[in-house]
Amino acid sequence: MIEPCKIQVYIERYGNDLMIYVRDDGVGISAKKIEQILNGTVVSKGTGIGLNNIHERIRLLYGDDYGITITSKESRGTTLFVTIPFIEE
Repeated sequence: MIEPCKIQVYIERYGNDLMIYVRDDGVGISAKKIEQILNGTVVSKGTGIGLNNIHERIRLLYGDDYGITITSKESRGTTLFVTIPFIEE
């Protein structure tokens, strides 16, 4: 996206879980690309560890109910949800 976009981050407790939302108003991502991101088949241009790696680490630590979910609509933006257990210390 060439024009400036807005990125919003929300964090909220939902029962025993912590929900982290990262939302943008960019061009969006196709369903096929989201699938490729979450199964690790997208080739990264950078040196980051990747969303799939983070998703898998969360699932290994906390179980299959946790991890990353991505929703997107073309020309409307993308929302990434990270769900982890809420742990009080």
